Amino acid sequence: MKLDLLALDIDGTLLDHKGEITPRTREVLQEIRLQGTSIVLATGRRFSSTLPVVEELQIDTPVITHNGALIFEPNSRNIIYDQAIKMADVLPFISLDMEELDFYLHCADNILFYYQPRHSWGIRYLKRNGPYVENIKEDGFDGRPVHRLVICGRDGQVSSFQEKVFEVKGEIRQIYLKSKVDEGITLLEILHSNASKGTALQHLAGKWQIPPQNVLAVGDETNDMEMIKWAGMGVAMGNAVPELKETADRVCRDNTQEGLALLLEEISG
Repeated sequence: MKLDLLALDIDGTLLDHKGEITPRTREVLQEIRLQGTSIVLATGRRFSSTLPVVEELQIDTPVITHNGALIFEPNSRNIIYDQAIKMADVLPFISLDMEELDFYLHCADNILFYYQPRHSWGIRYLKRNGPYVENIKEDGFDGRPVHRLVICGRDGQVSSFQEKVFEVKGEIRQIYLKSKVDEGITLLEILHSNASKGTALQHLAGKWQIPPQNVLAVGDETNDMEMIKWAGMGVAMGNAVPELKETADRVCRDNTQEGLALLLEEISG
């Protein structure tokens, strides 16, 4: 294929099981970039947690973050694409169940919360992101745009909450569930109806006048589904979830076996 744009998920795709970019992967990405291919990272991470990867690869192309709700320019740190949820659409979710669930509102790179975490995952999460965390009062929302709403709780509690989500109107969507982040703990993410890695990737490709058939997208989780479907070639990692493998055009080896490097070496030929 003619490869003009390469879109890569980070965790479980670009990074190996140690959370590192292997030398072989780094080398083939450098070769592909020298051939004129634009490399775009597409991740569920915030920009600040993506920045070390951007700097390691010396990427200057825009970065898709928050599962497609934001696109950042790495050099200027400017937001060039923004799909935010109105606070008025967020509050009904929070009011559904405040007794057993933890709620985290991502506003660009900041994480807002207003109850002390009930679950150990949340305690670690806030500690890990300390400089970007802001504890606010229940009536202290100031109208900032919300790019991602993360709900954390026991499996059954999150499932019950999920059923209520579909009854709430507004420009929102459920993007995905992530189970077993801790023993018996599930995460649910809610984003704007137009926010996905696929729509963000399509935005960049359109801006650069690159047709889908010249785009390769690689991922491993359900939040990669839309970009895998949209790209001319969508590839699931060998360690990907089953539903992504079923959707993808092909499946490469997993991230413990240099799967990405082998795929790119074959395609760049």
